[in-house]
Amino acid sequence: MSLLDRFPVSLPFTPISPDVDAEAIAFSFTPQLTSLDTSNFGKNAIWRDIYALTGTSRIFYGAKSILEAWEAIGTCTKPRGFGLMKGSAMIFRAGPACWIQASYRFETDETSSQALVSLVQEDGEWKIWLLRTILDSLKGVEGSVDFLAPGGGVEEKDEFHGGQDFDCVIVGGGQTGLSIGGRLKALGVKYVVLEKNLEVGDNWRKRYDYCKLHLPRETAHLPFEKTFRSEDLPFYLGKDLLARGYKEWAEKYGINLLTSTKLEHGDWNPAENKWTLVILQGEQRRKITCSHVVMAVGAGGQVPKMPEYANREVFKGDALHTVNYNNASSWKGKRGIVIGTANTGHDIAEDMLEAGLTSVTMVQRSPTFVVPAEWIADILSHSYNAHIPTAVADQLTWSMPVPIIANLQKGMTTHRMSLEPERFNALEKAGFRISRDGLLAEHIFERFGGHYVDVGASAKISNGLIKIKSGTLPVRYVEDGLEFEDGERVPADVVVFATGFDRSAKKQVVSLFSPEVAERMGDWWGVNNEGEIIGAFRPTGQRGMWYAGGDQSQCRYFSRFVALSIKADVMGRPLQVYQG
Repeated sequence: MSLLDRFPVSLPFTPISPDVDAEAIAFSFTPQLTSLDTSNFGKNAIWRDIYALTGTSRIFYGAKSILEAWEAIGTCTKPRGFGLMKGSAMIFRAGPACWIQASYRFETDETSSQALVSLVQEDGEWKIWLLRTILDSLKGVEGSVDFLAPGGGVEEKDEFHGGQDFDCVIVGGGQTGLSIGGRLKALGVKYVVLEKNLEVGDNWRKRYDYCKLHLPRETAHLPFEKTFRSEDLPFYLGKDLLARGYKEWAEKYGINLLTSTKLEHGDWNPAENKWTLVILQGEQRRKITCSHVVMAVGAGGQVPKMPEYANREVFKGDALHTVNYNNASSWKGKRGIVIGTANTGHDIAEDMLEAGLTSVTMVQRSPTFVVPAEWIADILSHSYNAHIPTAVADQLTWSMPVPIIANLQKGMTTHRMSLEPERFNALEKAGFRISRDGLLAEHIFERFGGHYVDVGASAKISNGLIKIKSGTLPVRYVEDGLEFEDGERVPADVVVFATGFDRSAKKQVVSLFSPEVAERMGDWWGVNNEGEIIGAFRPTGQRGMWYAGGDQSQCRYFSRFVALSIKADVMGRPLQVYQG
């Protein structure tokens, strides 16, 4: 069972007539936001705050818990001035679930924020089902975290512009590092992004040739613009298009980057609240200092995981992890095995098939959750499209508590599976084990992988073009392939391990800083006891250090809160983190 099933979440299914005046209902609810009590909340009410009042991201369940936190926080922050945003009220429908949704502006002494209120009718009265409070801006700051004018090329990689001391050093120049860097620049924070590769975008450019996104193009933009706007671009962007887009974006917005630069070591000085970092830029070793370090080195991990089987020395073919795989062209006419049946494994199997290998076999180690890409695209296209601003789509999507996302996804997949049973029956007939009652949210937020968003390979499995070996594991190499627990030998000239990476961010922190810093930082990824993602884009136990990473839209959205929090700290007005 997924950990996401344990939260007290239910979707509102009470019908709402299309004739209901959502604007009038939302307007009449405004006075109640200034003096909330238990009567304003529904039976299964939820409040999620994203930096507006708690200084972090928190979820509270039930009216009693919500009011206790609201009142405790309110004595310090004093949220006030609630006003309905004109035209924001609507009847929001998600399949059979529905609610009235409206946005309100409000403020505290130091910040301006939004409240997204979702109302449902219970016992003839409109009550809060879901309350989302979201930090918009810091008072007294001229720049906007959501706007940066184009200007200036990428800073030269062999110079330190602005000296050796920074407010923030971002380790990693992928989508997360670029997003945070751009937003810090927009806020006037002194920062630098360290990228180990020669060019921005190499984190995609160096991946296997067949690599592409399994989510629609509209989800992939970087902040401030629609980076991949052109209708000439494919719906699912390939790695080289992503790499080119990242590089052009960094040049367009003048992101302060040091490429070919690695962080070697860092030390924390608690007396001065400063980091001293040793970096290697090409062949030159230097020291820089900063108040904040953002670890944006990739949510999927850096160290390959590759099972070891006996008698590797007798195998006459090639065995490699996907990190070392480019394409299958050199094995044309030969036989291939792919270990692993998540997204990358399917990509590699398709690539082998198209390259002309005579046989391609995928080894399935456990049941796999499969969701057709068009199902996801159908849902996402309601928000992520050419007409709706990306920032609006991000807020609608990512301000939603993860347990609610899981419930919405479960309803969608269960319904769609019931309409297309033959699609999944055919996979099982081919020997592919399916996790029919799985949750996409479980794989994304708890495991960060282990699923397949079907962009075409499933039909090739069902048709027998890609063979499946399941229910038994490899135990040893033989001269011409692998032998399995059941005694069967599967012939192969190449074995590719699509078996993922070690995602332990704590290990990276140990190697770059110290075990003590890693212990204070805590774990990375997974779901905590409130339903928030552990460690990601949130203050940790180590002052001045952040974990950041995820998919494109997630990084783009939550980068704004990391940037705002760092700006507040730099100004000497740090956001107070609620500990209750």
